[in-house]
Parts: sequence; C-alpha cells; structure tokens
Amino acid sequence: MTRLCGRPLPRVILENGLVGIILVAVDLGEYVRGDVHTNTPEDAWGLFKRSLIGAYHQVSVKHLDAYLDEFEYRWNTRKTPFMFRHAPKVLVQAEHLEHQELVAPKESGV
Repeated sequence: MTRLCGRPLPRVILENGLVGIILVAVDLGEYVRGDVHTNTPEDAWGLFKRSLIGAYHQVSVKHLDAYLDEFEYRWNTRKTPFMFRHAPKVLVQAEHLEHQELVAPKESGV
C-alpha cells in the first residue's frame, strides 16, 4: 500500500471499477481537491526542519537514519494520548548502543 506520512494515500473507485489515487497538481497551483490537500506533507517537513534547527542544531550523515527514525516515530505518535507511558516502553525495548560505537568514525562503504 502506498503511504504518505504514515497514512494511506486517498483512493477513489473509478467508473471502470479500478482503484485510483487522488493527487493534487501543485505545479499548476492546485493545493486542494476535495478532502485531499498538501497540508500533511508540508506539516511533516516543517516539523522536521524545526527539530533540526531547534533541537539538534547539527546533523551528521552517519546518524541521519537515526534522526529520521526518531522523527518518524514522533510524527506517527503525535496524537497518542498516552505518550508519557508509551515512549519509555519503546525506549526500554530499543536496541542497546555503546557510546564507543556511537562516536566511532563511519566505516567506508557503509
């Protein structure tokens, strides 16, 4: 299934019975078509950019996957009513990372 920001893309049943994906033509100045709009992706990227500027200040290529994983988790759980109960459970179950591995230079070819 095609997903955008953790949600399935809006689908529509066409006249011939096939399923299509509803898209908006931003390059033509269209930003809304019915219930489909560009706000969700713009909100996600805006939140990511603000976290880079406000919380992290610098992002290394070596740890970019980790930053993106954390952002994806935060975005997908932003409406979770029990965040302060849920987040510690996830952290306790996370893979252990030694400090030496964290600060070690990135291996070439990885």
